[in-house]
Amino acid sequence: QAEPPTMINETTFASIPLFTVGVGYDLETDLKLYASIGQAYRPLFYAQQFPYDGIPVDSSIRPSHGYVAELGIVGPLIHSESTERILVDASFSGFAMYYGDRVGIVKTDSVAYPQGIRTNAGASFHYGAELSLGLYPVIHDQVSLSFRLTGAYIHADYVYGSATGNRVEFAPRVVARPTMVATAGPVSVSFGVSYTSGVFSNAANTETDPSGQFGWIPEYTVLDATVSYKLLTSTTITASVLNMANTTYHTVRANVYPGPGILPGDGRTFMATITQGL
Repeated sequence: QAEPPTMINETTFASIPLFTVGVGYDLETDLKLYASIGQAYRPLFYAQQFPYDGIPVDSSIRPSHGYVAELGIVGPLIHSESTERILVDASFSGFAMYYGDRVGIVKTDSVAYPQGIRTNAGASFHYGAELSLGLYPVIHDQVSLSFRLTGAYIHADYVYGSATGNRVEFAPRVVARPTMVATAGPVSVSFGVSYTSGVFSNAANTETDPSGQFGWIPEYTVLDATVSYKLLTSTTITASVLNMANTTYHTVRANVYPGPGILPGDGRTFMATITQGL
């Protein structure tokens, strides 16, 4: 017989001051240097205190906190002297983040907590770089072509707690999003590639698990394409094909319904919309 639910009637209030300092410097070449450092705070969510998966919660669990620092440069790199258009623009930044008192599931006592207990699992340190590069070659007044590449390298490891030395779960090392857009009069065609490197699904960095609830999530690449036609001044018809190659991949491992196990990503999907502006 199931135990009766525990009724809780509690009101909490907290005032958390957070401080951030940022500076910027405009270069003569229209590029801008910037830097910032600030505090971060992550409160405890309802789902962490009353989880749907039934895993017990530590009564002394605390909100998470940390620090974020960033240094970067942004702006146009090449102008067209004849048309005064920007031909190349870019942004590049490096960042570092400390994430303390991370909330996670720790297996401290296999007898009392066979599924583990949700508590402050430790701290992690993240650092990396982000890049955005845009190319806009001049072709013709009615024809334009643009290329954009956005990507990031992220190194995220646990530095304190039971998972020290392990990679942070669901934190890919590399993310890349190249996109091409061609426009001729009322017709616009775009093609994009989305690449995400492999990740672990838990802080323990479990490679495989018979239940499928934990384990390595492999890298994947998804191709998307969109065609739009501007029918009238305020009417646009758009058709899209998502996951053109019908790539089989997954990004989530669930430990309850609709799992347990992997939740596959969507296969090839077709969409069409008509947008009417005012």
